[in-house]
Amino acid sequence: MALDQRSRTRLAESTAEGAAALRAASSREPDAAVRNPDYLAARFLAPRLSLTTFAKLPRSRRIVRAVAERRVPGSYWFEVARTRHMDDVVRGEVAAGVGQLVLLGAGYDSRAYRMPELEGVRVFEVDHPITSALKRKRLEAVFGSVPAHVAYVEVDFTRDDLGERLAAAGYDSGRPALFVLSGVAPYLPEEAVRETLGWVGRQAPGSSILFDYLWSDAFDDPEPYYGLRQLLRRVAAMGEELRSGIPRGRTREYLAELGLEVESDLGAQDAERYLTASDGRVIGRPYGFGGIAHARVRAR
Repeated sequence: MALDQRSRTRLAESTAEGAAALRAASSREPDAAVRNPDYLAARFLAPRLSLTTFAKLPRSRRIVRAVAERRVPGSYWFEVARTRHMDDVVRGEVAAGVGQLVLLGAGYDSRAYRMPELEGVRVFEVDHPITSALKRKRLEAVFGSVPAHVAYVEVDFTRDDLGERLAAAGYDSGRPALFVLSGVAPYLPEEAVRETLGWVGRQAPGSSILFDYLWSDAFDDPEPYYGLRQLLRRVAAMGEELRSGIPRGRTREYLAELGLEVESDLGAQDAERYLTASDGRVIGRPYGFGGIAHARVRAR
């Protein structure tokens, strides 16, 4: 069933806010070894009465964590591991000399505003027009104006030409760039994901993409996978669905077909390094039916 404009706005807002709420709550973990680094996340949450924006409150961490883990087991800890791992990769690429960062499906990503390492890096936040407009409204509320050092690029991944929209915003296809696609790929149709990854695979040498994905074969039988059944039920209740994935164990082959070579592929067990407390205990379990891949444009 097609959604009207108001429903699409609310869906886009709730999806972006859901992830931001998890980051907001986990940024208050008392142990720095397992703390989410997104200290700005709470400031992007709307000032209205809801469970999501309850995460704005300083003492809400345990309640938000308990509710999130009951609704979708592993979601809270996955958000901690995903944010920390992606931050590490961003820092590494910038240190290696990458001068362009393109956040695809940026949502309420705050890296451009909280990471000092990005000073001097050209940042492009690409998102659906609805979510992009919401983001800029929040930025005005947080900072008093929309920051000038970021280019906001409106793109519908299922219809628009990503390259054309980025070029119009000042993206230089002749220079290496890091692309980040966080929490987006599973919600896009398979053809849109392949088209986006394939486009990245044709970018300047040295460019790479960092994205999380689900195992497509897990959708057929979600029961063995921690948290998947609850995630499917949750997104369905929001009027959404998981539309694409990569066959388990075939990430390298899948990306090679699109001109990309895997440099790292973080799975649930690998994520434990981000969830190990100062005393050496692993205190969280992320859901485990996919991974976070960092893949570079293959030499031509």
